Amino acid sequence: MGAVLTQRLRQVIDSGPEFAYLAGIAETPEFTGHVIAALAADPDALAVSGRTLIGAEVARHYGISDREGRHPPSVRELMSVEPVNYQGRTGQ
Repeated sequence: MGAVLTQRLRQVIDSGPEFAYLAGIAETPEFTGHVIAALAADPDALAVSGRTLIGAEVARHYGISDREGRHPPSVRELMSVEPVNYQGRTGQ
């Protein structure tokens, strides 16, 4: 999960303009629930067993969007985290 739009996060966002960007990247709690439900209903879910999954990426795979059709960004995209088996970027 990325930033989850809880009551507390809403207070942080409202506390100052330096936190306004969080409103654009935060996921609703319902979004996470939809992702979990999709995984639970997938007969091939064992194919990803034992892996760390990123909710936004799983949501894309299943065609899930958040409120108002939003697609929260992947934490991997936000933090530039590369997979363990990363071999380096090409074309740079």
